[in-house]
Amino acid sequence: MKNLKNMPSRKPNRLKGFDYAEFGAYFITICVKDRTPLLGNIVLENDLESPQVSLSAYGKITEFYLKRIAGIDKYVIMPDHIHMILLKWDIPEKEPRGAMWASMSLT
Repeated sequence: MKNLKNMPSRKPNRLKGFDYAEFGAYFITICVKDRTPLLGNIVLENDLESPQVSLSAYGKITEFYLKRIAGIDKYVIMPDHIHMILLKWDIPEKEPRGAMWASMSLT
């Protein structure tokens, strides 16, 4: 187990006094461990077009499960992180959805 005294201190990223259980829209970023570009790579066809992300197998699995999470309005999958907007409203779900799990092996 790591000694917590040697861990870098992090700046709090939550607004004091704000109740995150409240309804609203939340911008969320999730990073891959060590910022490893496991989810895909950036492809530039030519100088006239915008760069695109070509999803890897892990990126495609990630997208499959992101689409199943109730409340995600928009998302962007980058090679080493994901941005999403999660809408939390008091609207009943059309169908129940369970936890997001994927089994993967790095072979």
